[in-house]
Amino acid sequence: MEARLGLLALLVAGLVGIRVASWAGEWVHGWNATWLGARVTADIRAELYHRLEMLSLPFYDKHPVGSLIARATRDVQMLQGFLIDGVPYLVTNLLTLVGILALMVGMSLHLSLYVLLPVPLILLWGAFYWSRLRMLFTRLMQSWGRLTDRTVETLTGIRVVKAFAQEAREIGSFNVANGGIRAAGIRVKLHQGIFFATMALITALGMMLVWGVGGQQVLDGAITLGTLVAFYSYMWMFLGPIQWLGEMNDHMSRAFASAERIFEIIDAPPEGAIEGAVMKRPPIAGHVHLSDVTFGYDKSKPVLKGVDLELRPGEMVGIVGRSGVGKTTIVNLIARFYDPDQGSVEVDGINAREMDPGHLRSHIGMVLQEPLLFSGTIADNIGYGKPGATLAEIMDAARAANAHNFIMAKPDGYETPVGEKGTGLSGGERQRISIARAILRDPRILIFDEATASVDVETERHIQVALERLMQGRTTIAIAHRLSTLRDASRIVVIEDGRISEQGSHAELMEKRGTFHELVQMQQATSEIIAVAD
Repeated sequence: MEARLGLLALLVAGLVGIRVASWAGEWVHGWNATWLGARVTADIRAELYHRLEMLSLPFYDKHPVGSLIARATRDVQMLQGFLIDGVPYLVTNLLTLVGILALMVGMSLHLSLYVLLPVPLILLWGAFYWSRLRMLFTRLMQSWGRLTDRTVETLTGIRVVKAFAQEAREIGSFNVANGGIRAAGIRVKLHQGIFFATMALITALGMMLVWGVGGQQVLDGAITLGTLVAFYSYMWMFLGPIQWLGEMNDHMSRAFASAERIFEIIDAPPEGAIEGAVMKRPPIAGHVHLSDVTFGYDKSKPVLKGVDLELRPGEMVGIVGRSGVGKTTIVNLIARFYDPDQGSVEVDGINAREMDPGHLRSHIGMVLQEPLLFSGTIADNIGYGKPGATLAEIMDAARAANAHNFIMAKPDGYETPVGEKGTGLSGGERQRISIARAILRDPRILIFDEATASVDVETERHIQVALERLMQGRTTIAIAHRLSTLRDASRIVVIEDGRISEQGSHAELMEKRGTFHELVQMQQATSEIIAVAD
C-alpha cells in the first residue's frame, strides 16, 4: 500500500512538474513572440516613416496624407497582430499535426486514411478563398484610408469649415466615408462566415465518416470501442490544428493586404534617385540656369513652356505675373521639388538632376506664402533649418527679419511656446519668424514666394532694408504681391501663359508699357479704390 501511495505521489509530482515546465515554456514563448513581433513591426514602422520622409513631392501629390497615416498605423498594427499571434503558433501546430498523425497511424492506418480525406478539401477551399479574402481586406484598408483622409483634411481646415458654417456638410461627408467602411466590413464578415462554415462542414463530414467506418470495425471486432474513442479524441486533436491553419488563411489575408500597402511605400524609389548614379554634392555659389524648361504637374497640361532664365549670384530677380502662370512652379523646380519634363535646371553648370536634393536645399533659404511653423518654441522654429544654432545667432536672424522686438515683448521671449502651425501668433508674426528661419541658414540662394504678403507696409519696409544686406553675393528670387517692392530688383521677369513675355529693370518695363506696366497700373487703381472706400 505504501509503495502504491509513493508511486501515486511520484506521478502527481511528475504531472505538477510537467505543468510548471509547460507554464514556464508558455511564458518564455509568449514573451519572446511579443518582443520579436513588437521589434519587427517597430523596425517596419521606422523604415516606413524614413521612406516617407525621403519620398518626392510628386509621390505626395498622388497619395493623400490620410491614406499614408492609415498605412503607418492601422496596416502596421494588422501586420503586428499576425507576427505575434500567427507566425509563432504555425510551427507548434505543424509539429502537433505530425505527432498526432503518427499516433493515429500507429493505432489504425485504415481509420487514419479516412481522417486525412477532408484535408485536401480544406486546403483547396482555403486556397480558393485566399485571393478573394485578400482583395476584400485590401478594399477594407482602402476604405479606412479614405476615412482618415477625410478626417485629416476636415480637421486641418476646421477654421474654414466653421467660417462657412459647413459642419453639417462635413459630418455628412464623414458619414459617407464611414458607411464605406461599414459596407466593406460587412462584405468581409459575410465571406468569412461562408469560409468558416464550409470549413466546419467539411470537418464534420470527415468526423462522421470516421464514426461510421470505425463503428463498423468495432461491430466486426477489428478494433475495440476503447480504441475508437481514443482515436476519436486524437482525431479532434488533429483536426484542431487543421482548422487553425484554415483560420490562418483569414489572418494571412489581412496581413498580406496590409503588407502590400506598406511595402508599396518602402519599395518606392527615394527622391532624386537615379539607378547606378552617385548624387553630386559640389560647392554651391548660386548660379542658376533654367534651359528651355517645360513642365506640368499633369504632363498633358504644361504650366511652363520653354522657359529660359539665368540667375546670377548677387542678383535679385523678381518674378511677376497673373495667378496660375507658373511663378511658384519656377521656384519649385529650382529647389528640385520637381524635375522638368523637358530641358534642364542647372546650378553652377551642373544639372540639378545629378545633385543630391538634400545637399542642394541645404544652400537654399525659402520663405513661402503660407508660413508653416512647428510645435515648440519660437527659438526652435527659427533654428529649425540650422540644428545647433546658438541663441545669439537666432536673435541676430530675428533682428534681420524685424522679429526681435515682438518676440521680446512676449512673456517668455524666445522660449514662447508655438502651437501647431503657429497658433497663438498673428500671420505677420509667423511670416517674420519664417523669414528669420531662412536668414539663419545663411543660404547661397534666397527664395521669397509672396513672403511679405501678410505683413504691413512698415514691417515690409524694415524687412526690405535687412534683406538688402543679406542679398550681397547671393542669388535672390522674389515673387512679390506688391509690385512696388520690386523697384530695386536687378531684374524683373514677367511670366505669361507659362512663358517669359518680358524682362528688365522696373524703370525699363514701365517705360516699355507692356504687361508689367499694365499690372502696376491695375494694382495702383485697386489701391486707390480701397483708399477711397476706407
